[in-house]
Amino acid sequence: MAVKRSHGWWVLGAGLASLSACGGAGGAGGAGGATVRPAPVVVVDAGPVEVVAAPPATDALLAEARALLGEKAPRFVEAEALLAKVHALEPSHHAAAIELARVRSRLGDRAGARAALAEILASDLTVAVTVEERLAASTALREARELAGARAIVSAGLVADPTGADAAKNDRRLATLEAELSGLAGEGARAHTILEALLAIDPKDDGARAALARLLVAEGQPAAAAHVIDGALASGAKSSELHEARALAALALGDPGGAATHLKKTCELAPSNGSAAARLGLLRLEHGDGKGAAVALARAVQLYPRDVELWFALAGARRLSADFAGAARALDAALTIAPADVRLLLAAARLYDEELDNPERAVEFYRRYIGAKGASLAADHPVHGACRALERRISKGAKR
Repeated sequence: MAVKRSHGWWVLGAGLASLSACGGAGGAGGAGGATVRPAPVVVVDAGPVEVVAAPPATDALLAEARALLGEKAPRFVEAEALLAKVHALEPSHHAAAIELARVRSRLGDRAGARAALAEILASDLTVAVTVEERLAASTALREARELAGARAIVSAGLVADPTGADAAKNDRRLATLEAELSGLAGEGARAHTILEALLAIDPKDDGARAALARLLVAEGQPAAAAHVIDGALASGAKSSELHEARALAALALGDPGGAATHLKKTCELAPSNGSAAARLGLLRLEHGDGKGAAVALARAVQLYPRDVELWFALAGARRLSADFAGAARALDAALTIAPADVRLLLAAARLYDEELDNPERAVEFYRRYIGAKGASLAADHPVHGACRALERRISKGAKR
């Protein structure tokens, strides 16, 4: 029997035999009160009957996936499997499609993220998507670098021209996103007009203020961006967006200490902000703070578990802080994602050779490095000598 979903309930579709032998309502099968004789029962051996079971409740699967994503170390791979199941069962389930797109973006699967939102983008964007869904879908598409789709979803939700006299009728968050997407599309003047209008309506709109600061940094005006943010922070604003935007301005102004301070505050206010954790970790690593970098980067890889560069940086931070076993774990995680990355292979070989005193593992990685480099590696490259020395050591059973 076929099944279909209607208004949140699983119901049986067409496929049940009709009851025509008994006529219509009330059993009116004959005229004038005539006796209705039951039709003869005919048994036909049609073989086994296959009953199609109703799919599991998609909302329950979505809730389970969100619980996995809500953990301190989000379980993206498991959540992606659940969300993909929901999407397959019900492609028009917008909330699940948006979550799936965001998870796939975090896992580095931008094409998959765009595919998850194809149904939404093909729908009537003026009526089929709620404001919250628009915000989330736009974020997912931006992470997937699908800016045209992100802007289409946002623009369709605006009820008035965000640069016109009726701009206040729009949802402020959507208007802010429209401004940011306009800026990314090279329409800086339009972006400024929208954001300045939003701040004129509500000077305490932290989202619009942060967006304006980001726009100014992108335009090469970091001092102006800092001025835009500093006034709000001095007035007691406690927005993670403001601190993150101020950090970008500080970096552009050549103030890494100030940037680190604001990024740290961003991470405290918004623990799920992976980009802020990554920036903070990389900044600390660049300035020789191995322990601080390792803490921030460990959080970043929890939120972006398929980002090889972050795992590589984490390995470097842990080695710098003498956490050699932790560095090895980070390199192992990176190599699971990119097993032929020569930078990772060489880093692992040197770590096991120079710090962990494990010649067998060092030789393993040196050989993989040599194999991955192939003919491009000169015969007299020092790696060959290092590998042969370790092989001789292993064969003699020598200890340092």
